Amino acid sequence: MNQQPSVVSERMVLRPLVAKDVPVVQRLARSRKVAYMTHWLFLPHSEQKALRWIDFTAKNFAQRSSVEFAIQLKCGGRMVGLIGLDHINAQDSVAEVWYMLVPTCWPGRPTEHRALTPADYRNRLGGATLGRF
Repeated sequence: MNQQPSVVSERMVLRPLVAKDVPVVQRLARSRKVAYMTHWLFLPHSEQKALRWIDFTAKNFAQRSSVEFAIQLKCGGRMVGLIGLDHINAQDSVAEVWYMLVPTCWPGRPTEHRALTPADYRNRLGGATLGRF
């Protein structure tokens, strides 16, 4: 599987990042509230850096070292954050899960990812070998 698939739940779609996501990526990077809650070291403040980071996420998926998604609400189609699996190590069956949401979506939204189990993610990724969870 060379192309990163999407993961669909009842209220949201986790989809590959694209160039049109730059404004939300920048908004997350510039938010002091988000920065305070995360250890995300690469903060793509400029449009050029955000585009480079988005390209980097596609390369990481191709190498199976990480996978990052845009979090898009089904109702209205608004992108509200990012979620990913980093430091994927298939040999040891480990990966680090992270997510960032725009602050206006903090109440109630972060818990939806719990409705999907690791097996659900594997199945919805088309059986992609990203490492075992």
